[in-house]
Amino acid sequence: YLDGMSKIVGAHGGTLDKYVGDAVVAFFGAPQEQSDHATRAVACALALDAFVEGFRATRQKEGIALGITRIGVHTGMIELAENDGAIGVVIGHEIGHVMAAHSAERMSYQLLLVGGLVLGSVALEDQDDTTRRMVLGAMGVGASVGVMLPYSRLHESEADELGLMIAANAGFDPREAIDLWQRMDEQNSGGVEFLSTHPLPRTRIDDFQVIMPRAMTLYRRTLRR
Repeated sequence: YLDGMSKIVGAHGGTLDKYVGDAVVAFFGAPQEQSDHATRAVACALALDAFVEGFRATRQKEGIALGITRIGVHTGMIELAENDGAIGVVIGHEIGHVMAAHSAERMSYQLLLVGGLVLGSVALEDQDDTTRRMVLGAMGVGASVGVMLPYSRLHESEADELGLMIAANAGFDPREAIDLWQRMDEQNSGGVEFLSTHPLPRTRIDDFQVIMPRAMTLYRRTLRR
């Protein structure tokens, strides 16, 4: 699944950013400029949709029930950043993911999840198709909500903290993180955190306020260099 998704991103000239649970995050227009980046992104989204629908149909024939894959295309956080400090926080966050090797961890958890579903399918091979679909579907939902999503939110929180310290140490005002996520909160349409891959903006703001004194110490030390 992830291999197929990643190949489609590459075929459309996208840059693979990271895996978040069973999701693929990619961007267009960087590191090489693409004048048609928006067209590429939309075309890629349509190709991904066709691929995942075919993948889901194939698995259903095998007795494995999968949910619907949702695909989003957006302009990202740069427009909300407004200044160098906020951009530094965003870049620091992504560097934090790399430093903590989150992509490798997510892939490991994903492989374990797929392996568990395959074993479950084998164990249920004597059951009728309806029972198999119900049990495997419940296993998939349970693994996603109970394991993959919490780990994804944990990774995001870790990257937030690492990124804030990285930005402060590089001379970017860490207080911009709170302003940035307040603007994100204004754009947020709500949602339930335990069903999300990321903490809600309000949660991130609260976490930033807790670690801000440490970040400010780094920031002031950097300014004195």
